[in-house]
Amino acid sequence: METMVRVLGIAASPRRDGNSTALLRAALEGAEAAGASASIIRINDLLFKGCQGCPSCPPESCRQHDGLAPVLAALELADVWILASPVYFDGVSGQLKTFYDRLYWFRRQGTEIRPRLSGHRRAAIIITYEDPENASYLEMAGRLASYFPGFGRFPPAEVLAASGLGPPGAAAADRGLLQRAAALGKRLIADLRDDRK
Repeated sequence: METMVRVLGIAASPRRDGNSTALLRAALEGAEAAGASASIIRINDLLFKGCQGCPSCPPESCRQHDGLAPVLAALELADVWILASPVYFDGVSGQLKTFYDRLYWFRRQGTEIRPRLSGHRRAAIIITYEDPENASYLEMAGRLASYFPGFGRFPPAEVLAASGLGPPGAAAADRGLLQRAAALGKRLIADLRDDRK
């Protein structure tokens, strides 16, 4: 019997119904349609600090026991990670950047730089912005995506970049964009299953 694939979505927008969150939900629905279980965490609702640059990372969990501790534990169990953020000042939201820095625990064991996670995994990053298509935003997201192999058996994360979005409800009203996000969710599950064959 095939093991259930667990997908965790990280919504990093301060807006509960913002464009990046709408696409994240669509991606999670696509993953569920492919037979996975999916859940979403809004990190804007949590209280947590950035990485404190500790001399070493302990084996059981990040040394900081704050609002992010249960999220890191959930990520450790998840097979697929999908991170979603608007673009602010040419980068991801402050919420996502601070969260991302805390992912360092997954690539450090004690004082050694070494992937912590075992087993095949997949990931994606969704970014949304109002400007016309901007290659530098895609490059920025691609840099973050490239770090995933340092956490475990991830290939670099896929990136879905949605440009030209205005008000917060624009993505939710764009059927084609929602379909792209749902297809991303389905593809991540299919690719992971192929990896595990």
